[in-house]
Amino acid sequence: MEALGDVYADEEAARALERIRTASAAIAGGDFAARAPEDGPSELAELGTSFNEMAESVEELFDARRQLVAWASHDLRTPLASMQAMLEAVEDGLVEPERYVPALKQQVDALRVLVDDLFELARLDAGVLSLELLEAPLAGVVRSALDGLEAEAEARHVALAARIDGDPTAICAPDKVERVLLNLLTNAIRHTP
Repeated sequence: MEALGDVYADEEAARALERIRTASAAIAGGDFAARAPEDGPSELAELGTSFNEMAESVEELFDARRQLVAWASHDLRTPLASMQAMLEAVEDGLVEPERYVPALKQQVDALRVLVDDLFELARLDAGVLSLELLEAPLAGVVRSALDGLEAEAEARHVALAARIDGDPTAICAPDKVERVLLNLLTNAIRHTP
């Protein structure tokens, strides 16, 4: 009777392992929603649970990457479409080139910032991004961010102002803090009625 129980347990373990193998093959094939069974002998149930936790992390990672690609595509299209429209107007003789040179420069700068952001994200993802932290006066970081967006704010009839009490400093990576401020202010300028 004991031998029959062992055969049944071996068959149950083999079925559980086959279901885990099937789930791993599905994930390897791109089906990130596949999950392993969490039943069967206790060791295999634990393996299934761990496998499913890993699969969920992989699925979240790929979802985040898909969202990043969609975001980057959208953000690249906007300045490119604007530049194309300006260049076509110049080519068609509708405006003098000098009229659009500042706007074209601004769009090129926006593309450069986006490409820099994507490159930095790739470095962060690869674990090779290091931040140089130093004590920096915050007023200078804020002023630099405001100065960089002053022309766009004026063009959109939006007033920018900084109110900083005293002369505070912070241990930070000033260029990264300025980049965050630029992103926030750019969005605020574009979405302020």
